[in-house]
Amino acid sequence: MRSLILVFLLAMVSCKSHEDVQFRGIQIRGVTGSEGSFITVKADAILFNPNEVKGKVRSIDVAVLYNGKEVAKVNQLSKTKVPANAEFKVPLVMKVDMNKLNTDFLSQLSNILSKKGIELQFVGNVKVSIHGFGYKVPVDHRESITF
Repeated sequence: MRSLILVFLLAMVSCKSHEDVQFRGIQIRGVTGSEGSFITVKADAILFNPNEVKGKVRSIDVAVLYNGKEVAKVNQLSKTKVPANAEFKVPLVMKVDMNKLNTDFLSQLSNILSKKGIELQFVGNVKVSIHGFGYKVPVDHRESITF
């Protein structure tokens, strides 16, 4: 019994606590296609793992908003490997419903023609697993997309 308690205490002392993976931003790679009223946008979520151990991204659940209105949803399962002590990218694919962008059509058209683009907000989380412990990394980011 004493040896079991000793082993347990040694295991607890030798385990380092991990730090949470950090969300750093979203990088739009571009519009890759269209079908009907939907455009396909590819992007990368940029995250940083401050830990000395590797992990995995399990899933991405992010809503894409324009003027507070949801225009797309990213709901992907992932097996992306998380490198130790490094920044990494998780690929995202979203289908943006252009019909939902029509609320302020003239302003939107002006922004597109002037190459300003439109500003999208990404809100949700990325589920990460480090040392077998899963947790959610919050996402709240704004990014402009040009067409």
